[in-house]
Amino acid sequence: MFDLFIYPFGFKENEEYSYLTGYFVGNVHRKATRTRVEDIIVIRFTPFRKLTEEEENQINQMVAKTGSQYYKTKGPITTAAKIAGEFFNNLLNQINIKNTSHSPILGSFHLLVLNKDDLYLVHAGGSTSYHLSRNRIEKFEDRTHGIEGIGVGKSIKLRFFHSKINESDRIILTTKPSKNWTKEALFDNQRLSISYLRRSLRQLSQDDFEAVIIQFRNGNGSVHQLKLDSAEFSTSNNEDINLSVQDIPPVSTSSTSSSEKYEDINKDPVPLNEIEMEISGDEPLDDLSVELPNFVTGENSEITITDTDQITEQFQLDIFEDVTINQPKKDEEIPSVQSLDGIFLSGDTWESGNNDKEKVQTKKVSKIESKAFAIFLISVRKFFHNLNENYKTFTNNLKKSLQKVIKPSSRSSVEKDPNSLSSSSMLMIAILVALFVSAIGITVYIQSGLGSQQTELIANANLLISDALDDPDVNNQILMYQEALRLVTESESYGKSESITEIKRFIQTQLDELQGVTRIDIQPTIFGGLDKRIQISRMGSNANGDVYALDSGTGRVIRMIATRPDYVIDNSFVCGPGKYGNVIVDPLIDIEPVNYANKINTSLMGIDKRGNLLMCVPGNDPIAIELKRSDLNWGEIKALAFNGYSLYILDSGDKNRDIFRYPSNDYAFDQVPKSIFSSNVPENLAGSLDISVNQEELFLIHANGQLTRCNLNQLTCENNIGYGLILGGKTRESYSVLPGSKISQVYVTLPPDPSIYFMDENNQAIYHFSMALNLQQQISPNLSSQAKNLDESSKLTAFTVNPNGIIHFAYGNLIYFGYLP
Repeated sequence: MFDLFIYPFGFKENEEYSYLTGYFVGNVHRKATRTRVEDIIVIRFTPFRKLTEEEENQINQMVAKTGSQYYKTKGPITTAAKIAGEFFNNLLNQINIKNTSHSPILGSFHLLVLNKDDLYLVHAGGSTSYHLSRNRIEKFEDRTHGIEGIGVGKSIKLRFFHSKINESDRIILTTKPSKNWTKEALFDNQRLSISYLRRSLRQLSQDDFEAVIIQFRNGNGSVHQLKLDSAEFSTSNNEDINLSVQDIPPVSTSSTSSSEKYEDINKDPVPLNEIEMEISGDEPLDDLSVELPNFVTGENSEITITDTDQITEQFQLDIFEDVTINQPKKDEEIPSVQSLDGIFLSGDTWESGNNDKEKVQTKKVSKIESKAFAIFLISVRKFFHNLNENYKTFTNNLKKSLQKVIKPSSRSSVEKDPNSLSSSSMLMIAILVALFVSAIGITVYIQSGLGSQQTELIANANLLISDALDDPDVNNQILMYQEALRLVTESESYGKSESITEIKRFIQTQLDELQGVTRIDIQPTIFGGLDKRIQISRMGSNANGDVYALDSGTGRVIRMIATRPDYVIDNSFVCGPGKYGNVIVDPLIDIEPVNYANKINTSLMGIDKRGNLLMCVPGNDPIAIELKRSDLNWGEIKALAFNGYSLYILDSGDKNRDIFRYPSNDYAFDQVPKSIFSSNVPENLAGSLDISVNQEELFLIHANGQLTRCNLNQLTCENNIGYGLILGGKTRESYSVLPGSKISQVYVTLPPDPSIYFMDENNQAIYHFSMALNLQQQISPNLSSQAKNLDESSKLTAFTVNPNGIIHFAYGNLIYFGYLP
């Protein structure tokens, strides 16, 4: 984590000033969302014209509210930054609409976000930033603004940049920089001192300018506001120009903002503790403590007075309210007053002239510090005492264990001192300690490397999210969000956190909106689940609500009967490999529910790889039939389908491939099959995955995701008929394959709502199409409703849809159901 040393300043008519309108520095405040805890932000709005005092107050309040909006926004950093930028632009537009007596307020917008060592820069309206490191200089520039800046419309074009921060790196935020601020000039004048960089910028500039310089140093997330001391105004030739430093508490406290006021010339400086008491009490403030804006309600305030006729106040903000800030006139002549105690950037201290008040302050602070230090010493003593007791316990247990394992080198020594260790025991302890220390070192090293890899993945995902938010093309947005989701998922292999989960949830929500995904809550089909050795590969359901699941490991079918609120297993149901009559059935490879009345009361069909058909009957033994073959032997039986009067078998072998039709013949299936293709068997039938039928049509899924539809009455087929999609609110377009999908199963439902459903293994989703092949919705289970057992890594292995509007999902041995919208 880094500390920020910040110096805002400007030059006008060869005069330097450090009060900038529209400048805000913030750490997280109490109402911030958890994912913003480690973010430090700097906001800078640079107006293009001179503002009135009232307009300056309005702009200062707007940037403070924008900071509050950022910390309240959930999601990735880029999303929070985008919302904050749009929030500020909206406030600025409201002011410009109401303000009819003056020209509109236009300007450039900077938003800097630091999260650990990741730096995000957001530009709009012509802002420019420089990143100066020890070995290179980067310039980030917004070139799309034209000349108008922001504040002229409701929309705002934000540019996002990302960079890595190292120790002593510096950032310059400015607008319309001088042409002399080239990378070569800045790199030649590189010095670690902010004062030196400030003087270099002044020497390189011929026109007036305003800028914010930020330097990063290893620390705890504190923000240090820098200010010129009187020496800078007495001489411009001094090489070691000092800047006074005021500390803002680290990130773990609250948001911070800065503004400047002026003091009464008749008042002496007041110690910091007296100012704090006056601010927190009910008594009216004197002229020195000045009137504080109501939206500043923090616990601490620090005021530094310098010879530059300025006072800088630092506040901890808990809330932001819509209150006017009373700014004094800048042209007022104020004699110099010596500053309170502080430090310079060089490390030197400067002392206050008011020794009496210094002593009073020191006594109060010393008393508090002494009490705190005493409590600290007690806690430290208690800690080491407990540590010593634990160490003794550990060593005694270790001695006893080693004495049992290792034979002492000297029996006499043990007799003399039973607690002593032999030389071999001591050697073993030394080896164990060395191994233990090495293990700790290796673990720390590995964790450090893994953390940097995770940070890099998250940073790249944030940039993709930013590009997707700005891209008008829906297809491009989907691709970028999918890649961002892949990166975030990969980052979770290095460790999970709430912030990463929130980013992932945001990406998934955006993808759901773009792809028309409907997420439904699910609940277990079987309370307690199935045996962990079961792997469900196929499912089917009857109109009465019964659900069937095929275990790919055993080739056996599990029947589940609908009860309330879930389902129960029918242990008496027999449907799997075995000898039935004279037919030996191997493990089943596919199943098909029978939703037609029949004399044998079969409710399910199954088939094995040798072409043996098994008709399963609840409450009775199944009936097995050895199907007659065609002239050729079976290649690779993949699936079966049944429409009430004909049975269809998909053989997708490399050499022998076809779709055979068996007439039912009152469920005897005793005739020789015929090909639905006659003699024109398509070449791409090899490797096909699944088939499903209704009364007149058969749908075939190929290995590449293409779809074939066959008319069963005319025995004609149409290859690659496409999927009808409407993306981005445009007209219907036919796609050869569903973008980004891997379709492996197809299921056709019966009336009253005949539809076609496809299972997508890539997106773990179900596509619902009409019989005209127009996409109705993409259905995905809400995994968070079953977070204990399911997550994004869970693989969808099978599904089925009940005509009554219930859909079942199988994840290996886990089966869940939900209700279709």
